[in-house]
Amino acid sequence: MDLYRGFIGDDYPLCIEEPEKQFLRVGATYRLIGSHKLTTMHYENQWERTKADLTRVNLSTSSALHQKLCNQNASTGNCEFQPQVVLDQNLACGDTSGAECKVDNVRLVRVQENPEIFYEYLKPPCVELAFSNPDELSKIVDHQKHAMCLHKEINDAAMPSCCPATGSAQSKCEFSMERVSFKTSNDRCTQEGLQMCDFTVRSLK
Repeated sequence: MDLYRGFIGDDYPLCIEEPEKQFLRVGATYRLIGSHKLTTMHYENQWERTKADLTRVNLSTSSALHQKLCNQNASTGNCEFQPQVVLDQNLACGDTSGAECKVDNVRLVRVQENPEIFYEYLKPPCVELAFSNPDELSKIVDHQKHAMCLHKEINDAAMPSCCPATGSAQSKCEFSMERVSFKTSNDRCTQEGLQMCDFTVRSLK
Protein backbone atom coordinates (compact mmCIF):
# COMPACT_ATOMS: atom_id res chain seq x y z
CA MET A 1 0.00 0.00 0.00
CA ASP A 2 1.04 3.61 -0.45
CA LEU A 3 0.63 6.43 2.08
CA TYR A 4 -2.83 7.43 0.82
CA ARG A 5 -4.71 4.14 1.26
CA GLY A 6 -4.07 3.20 -2.33
CA PHE A 7 -1.58 0.83 -3.90
CA ILE A 8 1.67 1.61 -5.65
CA GLY A 9 0.50 -0.48 -8.60
CA ASP A 10 -2.71 1.49 -9.15
CA ASP A 11 -3.22 2.67 -12.75
CA TYR A 12 -0.59 0.25 -14.09
CA PRO A 13 -1.62 -2.72 -16.28
CA LEU A 14 -1.25 -6.31 -15.15
CA CYS A 15 1.83 -7.99 -16.57
CA ILE A 16 -0.32 -10.89 -17.82
CA GLU A 17 -2.29 -8.41 -19.96
CA GLU A 18 0.63 -7.00 -21.93
CA PRO A 19 0.30 -7.62 -25.68
CA GLU A 20 2.35 -10.22 -27.51
CA LYS A 21 5.76 -8.94 -28.57
CA GLN A 22 5.26 -5.62 -26.83
CA PHE A 23 8.84 -4.69 -27.75
CA LEU A 24 7.69 -4.29 -31.37
CA ARG A 25 4.65 -2.13 -30.63
CA VAL A 26 4.00 1.61 -30.64
CA GLY A 27 5.66 3.26 -27.66
CA ALA A 28 8.36 0.62 -27.19
CA THR A 29 11.46 2.49 -26.04
CA TYR A 30 15.10 1.62 -26.74
CA ARG A 31 18.13 3.30 -25.19
CA LEU A 32 21.53 3.34 -26.87
CA ILE A 33 24.25 1.79 -24.69
CA GLY A 34 26.99 1.51 -27.33
CA SER A 35 29.34 -1.46 -27.13
CA HIS A 36 28.42 -2.15 -23.51
CA LYS A 37 27.06 -5.72 -23.50
CA LEU A 38 25.42 -5.71 -20.06
CA THR A 39 21.93 -4.56 -19.18
CA THR A 40 21.42 -1.58 -16.89
CA MET A 41 17.61 -1.65 -16.44
CA HIS A 42 16.97 -5.41 -16.28
CA TYR A 43 17.91 -7.83 -13.54
CA GLU A 44 20.25 -10.59 -14.66
CA ASN A 45 22.11 -13.23 -12.68
CA GLN A 46 25.61 -11.88 -12.02
CA TRP A 47 27.24 -15.25 -12.61
CA GLU A 48 25.59 -15.58 -16.02
CA ARG A 49 26.55 -12.01 -16.98
CA THR A 50 30.25 -12.75 -16.57
CA LYS A 51 30.29 -15.78 -18.86
CA ALA A 52 32.49 -15.57 -21.96
CA ASP A 53 29.72 -17.03 -24.13
CA LEU A 54 27.13 -14.40 -23.14
CA THR A 55 24.76 -13.94 -26.10
CA ARG A 56 22.21 -11.28 -27.03
CA VAL A 57 19.53 -10.87 -29.72
CA ASN A 58 21.33 -10.13 -32.98
CA LEU A 59 19.10 -8.28 -35.44
CA SER A 60 19.51 -8.94 -39.16
CA THR A 61 19.76 -5.95 -41.51
CA SER A 62 16.42 -6.94 -43.04
CA SER A 63 14.69 -6.60 -39.69
CA ALA A 64 12.19 -3.75 -39.36
CA LEU A 65 13.44 -3.17 -35.82
CA HIS A 66 17.04 -3.05 -37.06
CA GLN A 67 16.14 -0.47 -39.68
CA LYS A 68 14.40 1.67 -37.08
CA LEU A 69 17.31 1.57 -34.63
CA CYS A 70 20.02 1.87 -37.28
CA ASN A 71 18.52 5.03 -38.79
CA GLN A 72 20.64 4.53 -41.89
CA ASN A 73 22.00 7.58 -43.71
CA ALA A 74 20.86 7.34 -47.33
CA SER A 75 24.07 8.93 -48.62
CA THR A 76 26.74 7.08 -46.65
CA GLY A 77 24.87 3.88 -45.86
CA ASN A 78 26.05 4.13 -42.25
CA CYS A 79 23.83 3.93 -39.19
CA GLU A 80 23.19 7.20 -37.39
CA PHE A 81 22.36 6.01 -33.89
CA GLN A 82 20.03 8.11 -31.76
CA PRO A 83 20.39 8.18 -27.93
CA GLN A 84 16.81 6.97 -27.56
CA VAL A 85 14.32 5.54 -30.03
CA VAL A 86 10.57 5.28 -29.40
CA LEU A 87 8.61 3.23 -31.93
CA ASP A 88 5.93 5.31 -33.62
CA GLN A 89 4.28 2.34 -35.29
CA ASN A 90 3.86 -1.39 -34.76
CA LEU A 91 6.64 -3.35 -36.43
CA ALA A 92 6.27 -6.73 -38.07
CA CYS A 93 8.88 -9.26 -37.06
CA GLY A 94 9.35 -10.02 -40.76
CA ASP A 95 10.85 -13.37 -41.71
CA THR A 96 9.81 -15.90 -39.08
CA SER A 97 13.44 -17.03 -38.94
CA GLY A 98 14.45 -13.57 -37.67
CA ALA A 99 15.78 -13.33 -34.12
CA GLU A 100 12.95 -11.11 -32.88
CA CYS A 101 10.33 -13.52 -34.26
CA LYS A 102 11.53 -16.39 -32.09
CA VAL A 103 11.36 -14.66 -28.70
CA ASP A 104 8.68 -13.35 -26.35
CA ASN A 105 10.84 -10.53 -24.99
CA VAL A 106 14.17 -8.82 -25.51
CA ARG A 107 16.54 -7.02 -23.19
CA LEU A 108 19.50 -6.08 -25.39
CA VAL A 109 19.52 -6.12 -29.18
CA ARG A 110 22.67 -5.90 -31.27
CA VAL A 111 22.25 -3.53 -34.21
CA GLN A 112 25.82 -3.49 -35.50
CA GLU A 113 28.52 -6.16 -35.40
CA ASN A 114 31.78 -4.26 -35.94
CA PRO A 115 32.08 -2.45 -33.68
CA GLU A 116 29.27 -3.97 -31.67
CA ILE A 117 26.45 -1.53 -30.94
CA PHE A 118 23.59 -2.43 -28.58
CA TYR A 119 20.26 -0.90 -27.64
CA GLU A 120 18.51 -1.78 -24.39
CA TYR A 121 14.75 -2.23 -24.42
CA LEU A 122 13.08 -0.32 -21.59
CA LYS A 123 10.17 -2.48 -20.56
CA PRO A 124 7.18 -0.45 -19.29
CA PRO A 125 6.11 -1.03 -15.66
CA CYS A 126 3.37 -3.52 -14.91
CA VAL A 127 1.86 -5.22 -11.86
CA GLU A 128 2.25 -8.84 -10.80
CA LEU A 129 -0.33 -10.00 -8.28
CA ALA A 130 0.83 -11.73 -5.10
CA PHE A 131 -1.95 -14.33 -5.38
CA SER A 132 -3.58 -15.97 -8.40
CA ASN A 133 -6.23 -18.57 -9.09
CA PRO A 134 -4.51 -21.98 -8.67
CA ASP A 135 -5.98 -23.13 -12.01
CA GLU A 136 -4.03 -20.37 -13.75
CA LEU A 137 -0.67 -21.40 -12.27
CA SER A 138 1.94 -23.80 -13.56
CA LYS A 139 5.19 -25.16 -12.14
CA ILE A 140 8.21 -24.31 -14.28
CA VAL A 141 11.52 -26.11 -13.69
CA ASP A 142 14.78 -25.10 -15.35
CA HIS A 143 17.74 -27.29 -16.31
CA GLN A 144 19.31 -26.73 -12.88
CA LYS A 145 16.16 -27.98 -11.15
CA HIS A 146 15.20 -24.53 -9.87
CA ALA A 147 11.42 -24.33 -9.70
CA MET A 148 8.81 -21.61 -9.56
CA CYS A 149 5.06 -21.29 -9.84
CA LEU A 150 3.82 -18.69 -12.26
CA HIS A 151 0.76 -17.55 -14.09
CA LYS A 152 0.62 -19.27 -17.47
CA GLU A 153 0.04 -15.97 -19.29
CA ILE A 154 3.19 -14.25 -18.02
CA ASN A 155 5.65 -14.12 -20.92
CA ASP A 156 8.74 -12.98 -19.05
CA ALA A 157 9.12 -15.41 -16.21
CA ALA A 158 11.17 -18.56 -16.74
CA MET A 159 14.04 -19.80 -18.88
CA PRO A 160 12.91 -22.51 -21.33
CA SER A 161 14.18 -26.02 -20.62
CA CYS A 162 13.22 -29.40 -22.04
CA CYS A 163 13.73 -32.95 -20.84
CA PRO A 164 14.13 -36.11 -22.93
CA ALA A 165 12.73 -39.43 -21.71
CA THR A 166 16.16 -40.19 -20.28
CA GLY A 167 19.19 -38.01 -19.72
CA SER A 168 19.81 -34.46 -18.58
CA ALA A 169 17.65 -31.38 -19.03
CA GLN A 170 18.46 -29.14 -21.99
CA SER A 171 18.35 -25.35 -22.09
CA LYS A 172 16.46 -24.00 -25.12
CA CYS A 173 17.28 -20.30 -24.84
CA GLU A 174 17.64 -18.16 -27.97
CA PHE A 175 19.91 -15.80 -25.99
CA SER A 176 21.52 -15.85 -22.56
CA MET A 177 19.04 -15.86 -19.67
CA GLU A 178 16.04 -15.64 -22.00
CA ARG A 179 12.65 -15.73 -20.30
CA VAL A 180 9.50 -16.94 -22.01
CA SER A 181 5.88 -17.86 -21.46
CA PHE A 182 4.61 -21.32 -20.54
CA LYS A 183 3.29 -21.75 -24.10
CA THR A 184 6.57 -20.78 -25.79
CA SER A 185 8.56 -23.11 -23.57
CA ASN A 186 6.17 -25.97 -24.24
CA ASP A 187 6.15 -25.32 -28.01
CA ARG A 188 9.95 -25.39 -28.22
CA CYS A 189 10.07 -28.70 -26.42
CA THR A 190 7.30 -30.22 -28.52
CA GLN A 191 8.98 -29.19 -31.78
CA GLU A 192 12.02 -31.27 -30.82
CA GLY A 193 10.09 -34.26 -29.55
CA LEU A 194 10.84 -33.40 -25.95
CA GLN A 195 8.72 -32.37 -22.97
CA MET A 196 8.92 -29.67 -20.37
CA CYS A 197 10.89 -30.66 -17.29
CA ASP A 198 8.87 -31.76 -14.28
CA PHE A 199 11.37 -32.70 -11.61
CA THR A 200 10.04 -33.38 -8.14
CA VAL A 201 11.08 -30.35 -6.13
CA ARG A 202 11.19 -30.46 -2.34
CA SER A 203 11.77 -27.51 -0.06
CA LEU A 204 14.85 -27.53 2.13
CA LYS A 205 14.23 -27.64 5.88
